[in-house]
Amino acid sequence: MKAEKIIILALFVFLPLSGCRNNKEKSISTKTLQSGKIELTIHPESYDTIPEKVPLKIWNNTPDTIEFEAKYKIEKLAGNTWVPLEFSDEIAFIDILYILAPGQCKVYDIYLYPDIAEYQPGRYRVHKMIMENTGTTSHYAVFDITGK
Repeated sequence: MKAEKIIILALFVFLPLSGCRNNKEKSISTKTLQSGKIELTIHPESYDTIPEKVPLKIWNNTPDTIEFEAKYKIEKLAGNTWVPLEFSDEIAFIDILYILAPGQCKVYDIYLYPDIAEYQPGRYRVHKMIMENTGTTSHYAVFDITGK
């Protein structure tokens, strides 16, 4: 019984501390936080085949707390224009609000639904709306599909 309590306590202490940072990740400095930048990245940035999902990392490098919903769109670069994939408006999302404090990040699975969307080799991006103190703004992370 005592060992179970220790394990449960350890989970409550260490799980909230887990996140995006590890020895290979950048650390957030005060200077970065003052720059007011929200950073979205997908790693790896290039895929030989169409994956079922890609990992989207959202860094809050602003001095303020940011919020965003689970909803996203996938867009494809056609010439000089980003065009939303047709299925993007047909996906149902859970109604959840994520909150990131200054200096925090969240890794979020972006499902591409290759069984219902037609992907061709090219450049794509994930489009997320993020709420800040100054209003709601669009943010993007780019990735490439080089083959089928």
